[in-house]
Amino acid sequence: MHTEHLTTGQRARRLAHRTLKALVPALPPLANELEWAPSGNFVLHDENVSTTISFSPLAVTRSPGTYFWEFRLYGDNPTQPIFTRKSRALALEDQETLTSAELCAAAGVDRLFNYCEVMAWSPDVRPVGVSSVLVSFHHFTSKDGRIEAHLPAAYIWGAARFTRTERFHYENFPAVLLSPEVRPIAYVMNPFVRPMRYWITLTDANGRDYEEGPFRVAGKGVSYWSGERIPLPQLASPAGLVVRSESKGNAFVGSLHLPTGRMVDLEHLHPFFSQ
Repeated sequence: MHTEHLTTGQRARRLAHRTLKALVPALPPLANELEWAPSGNFVLHDENVSTTISFSPLAVTRSPGTYFWEFRLYGDNPTQPIFTRKSRALALEDQETLTSAELCAAAGVDRLFNYCEVMAWSPDVRPVGVSSVLVSFHHFTSKDGRIEAHLPAAYIWGAARFTRTERFHYENFPAVLLSPEVRPIAYVMNPFVRPMRYWITLTDANGRDYEEGPFRVAGKGVSYWSGERIPLPQLASPAGLVVRSESKGNAFVGSLHLPTGRMVDLEHLHPFFSQ
């Protein structure tokens, strides 16, 4: 691997290894290390809404081997999960699920609107690059039909994976519907321990910009943007939606049907639209 393609973490490990090698000549050579990366999502639970988290290696890879996943649910403390679950050893075609009802029972609460993370890896199957993630899937459902969504967890664009020097991170959703009956909503996650601010910008079909923010998200937290202040009659549909954040946040954008209060769409961002 060429040095210019190494991540910050890989460069640091190589520097530390060279330093130790000078002190301990018998130290074995360092391999070109690629690491499985974590992913983030959120959990909803109340008397109407529930979440099911599902993980299977086969959803991402076709390489036989042994796999593991660790689930972490966060509350008010960004450095200490309120619940952690480590899986048994899984084969390629195995699947495990975890429900929000189980999480509530374990955490001693009856409602959840919480950030969560999954770290999945294999000791004998190598990742193919710095963007390699064994993704979990989260299914949201409700008794009254208010929300139905099936989302993969979002990649965490950590400094150990990509070095970015810009002031802001942008996620671009190319087209959202605007009408008297439909408006966009967004769930914005902060996968880092420090608080993060974000802004929502809409650019309508005529090129007019409308922006809201800043909004604050706690470390290892999730924020809901309702879009209720959007001047819908003044904006032409469709509109591009951009989530601008101080850190490398992640967003899911959906559409709310106003007459019924039901979410009719909830989408994740393809990584190629993140910059």
